[in-house]
Amino acid sequence: MLLGIALSVSVLTQGFAQDLHPGAPEPKARTTLGSIREIAEALHGCWVPPPLDQAYQGMTVTVRFTLKGNGEIIAEPRVAYATEGAPSYEREIYRNSVVAAFARCGPLPLDAELRRKIVGKLIWPRFVDGRKVAKQAFLAD
Repeated sequence: MLLGIALSVSVLTQGFAQDLHPGAPEPKARTTLGSIREIAEALHGCWVPPPLDQAYQGMTVTVRFTLKGNGEIIAEPRVAYATEGAPSYEREIYRNSVVAAFARCGPLPLDAELRRKIVGKLIWPRFVDGRKVAKQAFLAD
């Protein structure tokens, strides 16, 4: 795991919520995913943040998506939040890096129990880039 990169995920449906906080352990090799935490770890393991020369200090991007029973994502993940004040081109760079993580991970190998619980429910992972950026650009859109 790259230092300073974190992922948080919450499922907001029928009282079923799980968070993965910054500093989470490396994802473990597994044939199937059995929890929201394991989905978060898998996505975190697939995310490659933008190179430092394109990074935005402290950028946070929250996306929302839904899974099919076979672990495929229904439609492209939608950005629900990006760090306030970040220029639109920076938000787009991060959006693309997050969407690419889903492409690298998919389809997610869900076990039968997890499939039953979350298929069709919204999942909201939060990607946080906590790396130190040498020079922060503050350009207006």
